[in-house]
Amino acid sequence: MVKPYQIYIEQKEDHIKYGFSYWSQDDPLEDYLKIAFEILETLLQGYWLWICRVECGAEKQKKALEYMQRFANIEYIYDAYIIVERVNTFHSYLLESYFQREKEHGIEHDFRSFIINGFQNHMEMKKTAEEQYDFLLHHQGDVWVDYEELFEGPTMEMEIKNGLFDMEKLLELSITVCKKYGKETKVIYGGEQKGQEALMGDE
Repeated sequence: MVKPYQIYIEQKEDHIKYGFSYWSQDDPLEDYLKIAFEILETLLQGYWLWICRVECGAEKQKKALEYMQRFANIEYIYDAYIIVERVNTFHSYLLESYFQREKEHGIEHDFRSFIINGFQNHMEMKKTAEEQYDFLLHHQGDVWVDYEELFEGPTMEMEIKNGLFDMEKLLELSITVCKKYGKETKVIYGGEQKGQEALMGDE
């Protein structure tokens, strides 16, 4: 039996809580990423994006920085562990470096994680990566995204402040993009609609 892509959605007091997960490593990670990034590209239009990655592996950090240093007109700050990139469109050299395809294989599950904070207003970059990371920890964006590759599979959580994106439109967008790639979805509602589930395929 094919596992469906799971969408969690809940209207909280001041924001929409959203989750998009695939609780298996059976489906190619590349398929999940195409869907997740297409959803993000629509949602994050018009925001200043701060994309943050914390990497404990020195070799992976070096590889990412070598990739990013090939490009001009790129705004980022880093130290031994942290890289923070600022962009005003959902096109990130940091994420490109993170998800480089290996020559003989597709993108493999590698327990990656990153956070995106989307702000409506422009802000200056801090002097150090640690300062910038600390600021973003304590000043969540108008849209907040947390991506992780867990042992159970890839998952993406979002919080969107009220009034920025309609909850039903977000749900419709997610299902439409999944159908585009031939994926079934299971919708789980939180809050007042908790307990409702809908399984949707290609009908």
